[in-house]
This record gives sequence, C-alpha cells and structure tokens, in this order.
Amino acid sequence: MLQILLITIILIGVAFAGIAIKMFLQKGGQFTKSCSSVDTGTGQKVGCVCDGGDEKKCVNYEKHHGVLKDA
Repeated sequence: MLQILLITIILIGVAFAGIAIKMFLQKGGQFTKSCSSVDTGTGQKVGCVCDGGDEKKCVNYEKHHGVLKDA
C-alpha cells in the first residue's frame, strides 16, 4: 500500500515538474489562462467564447493568452 502511494506521489510530482520546466525552456513560454480566468486589470471574470474552432477568432483570445492569434 505504501509503495503504491509513493509511486503515485512521484508520478504526480514529475507531471507538475514537466509543466513548469516546459514554461521555462520554451521560448516565450508562459502559463496560459483558461476560460475561467480573471482579468488582472479589472478583477472581472473573463468569459470564454472560443468554441468556434481555429477558423474563428476568439473574442477574448488576447486576455486568455496574452497575444493576438494570427489570422
């Protein structure tokens, strides 16, 4: 039982470390916000209207990701 718990904790730790390392090694890497984000400037929740797929621009893409998406 203890062995399974230890393996689980190690695997979860490796997953979190992988996400953090990706942010630092990727050029311009950042933790992107999700649809349940809060705008840091106003403190208001940012709604998600990004369900149109790649062919449609998300109205709040810049607030979510920090940069505008190429057309």
